[in-house]
Amino acid sequence: MKTDRKICRWRIRHPLMTGTEIAKRVGCNRQYVSHILAKNGLNNTQPSYRKKVIWCKTCGIPTKKNVFCSNTCRQKWYWVDVECTLCKREFKLVRSHIQQRFNRGMKNIFCSQKCYAKGQREGIVQKRRYAYFGRLDSTMGAQNPSPS
Repeated sequence: MKTDRKICRWRIRHPLMTGTEIAKRVGCNRQYVSHILAKNGLNNTQPSYRKKVIWCKTCGIPTKKNVFCSNTCRQKWYWVDVECTLCKREFKLVRSHIQQRFNRGMKNIFCSQKCYAKGQREGIVQKRRYAYFGRLDSTMGAQNPSPS
């Protein structure tokens, strides 16, 4: 295929691509690209900026300036369907709460305090021991009693 046809094809398929980028892809210099585009009546100027396309996080549709295309997509993203570890009941939970629980080391999700307590009794959940409480006295300025 001839170089001038390649240049025209690149311009038609990628209108926001600069002449320099087309020249690198085709294997010629940018002045030649400019000459061919002008000869064939194609646009040789690009906007000084490229439009930033934002895609909807849920469905993948391009949006103008928001992260979500609609309120239903927003709700689907933030409210996640989860299942209680103990009673297997399905309910919705905010995504950030799930992430916080995971970061804190909680492996199970419970629908209520009753299920959580039942899980502790059955041994699904171990009691959490916080290591920083032992250092609380020294960091808060309180003196530990010395054994005499």
